[in-house]
Amino acid sequence: MTGAPSRTYSWYALGLLAFLNLLSFVNRNVIFALFDPIKRDLRLTDTQLGWLASGYVLVFALAALPFGLLGDLRSRRGVIAWGVVLWSACTLAGGFATDFGQLLLSRALVGAGGAAFGAAAQSLAADYFPSRGRAVAMGILAAGITLGGVVGIWLGGRLEVSYGWRMALVSVSIPGFVLAGPAARLIDPVRPPRTISILAAWSELGMGLTALARQFLPLLGGLAVGTV
Repeated sequence: MTGAPSRTYSWYALGLLAFLNLLSFVNRNVIFALFDPIKRDLRLTDTQLGWLASGYVLVFALAALPFGLLGDLRSRRGVIAWGVVLWSACTLAGGFATDFGQLLLSRALVGAGGAAFGAAAQSLAADYFPSRGRAVAMGILAAGITLGGVVGIWLGGRLEVSYGWRMALVSVSIPGFVLAGPAARLIDPVRPPRTISILAAWSELGMGLTALARQFLPLLGGLAVGTV
C-alpha cells in the first residue's frame, strides 16, 4: 500500500518506529545488567564478558552499510520488520544459551538486527515528514537510543532479581515479535512496490567495488591509526 498518508497516520508511524527504536536499545543494553549472574552461571572470564559487550557493536558497525543499501533497494518496511524479528529471536535465544559461544553468537546477531532496523527506520520516518516537522520527528526517533539504553539496564536488573537472567532476556524479546507485524504493514509514503536488480542498482548508485574502496578505505585507515 502506497500513497501520501495523513498527518495523523504519519504520527502513528513515527510513534511505532520510535518505540521499536527504544526496544532495539533495550535488547542491546539489557545484557549489562546481567553480567554478574551470567558470569557465575556460565563461568565466564572478564575478557569474555567484554566480548559479550562488544560483539553487538562490532556486528552492528559491519552490517550497517549492507543493510542500508538493502533498504534503498528493497522494501524498507520489510527490512525493518526483518530486523525486529532478528533481534527479538536472538535475544530470546540468548536466554537458552549454555556456553559462551552460544551467548556471544546470539548477542552479535542482535547487532545485525539493530543495524537492519536503524537505517531503514530513519529513512522511512524522514519521508513521513518531508518538510515541516522533520527535525522534531528525527529527535523523537533518536530519543529511543538513550531512553532504551537506560530502560534496558533498569528492566534487566529488575527482571533478573525476580526471575533470573535467562527469563530477563526472554521477557524483553517478546514485544518485538508482537510489533514486527504492524511495522511490516506500515504505509511507505513515497515508494511504489518494486523489485530492483541488485547489480543494476549497485551500478546506478556508483557503488562498485572500486568506488566503495575509494570511499571507505580512508575511513578504515583513520580508524586503524586511532587504535594504535
